[in-house]
Amino acid sequence: ALNIKDVLSRISTVGWGRYIIFMVLLAIILFVAVIVLGIVSMIPYVGGIIADTIVGSYIILMMYASIGKLFAN
Repeated sequence: ALNIKDVLSRISTVGWGRYIIFMVLLAIILFVAVIVLGIVSMIPYVGGIIADTIVGSYIILMMYASIGKLFAN
């Protein structure tokens, strides 16, 4: 179950300002990455494969790694 008090206390340990700035920057980076993913997927035949397997996986991996590092500090 989702415990809201625990979530809010974890965010408070990081700091609300740092958390909000991080999420805004992450959204901007993900937006640019999705645009790149769309351009790569336009390559005939192999573009979709490259976009899904390599670029898409890398984006997800880096997103969650950066979130983990934010809360590890």
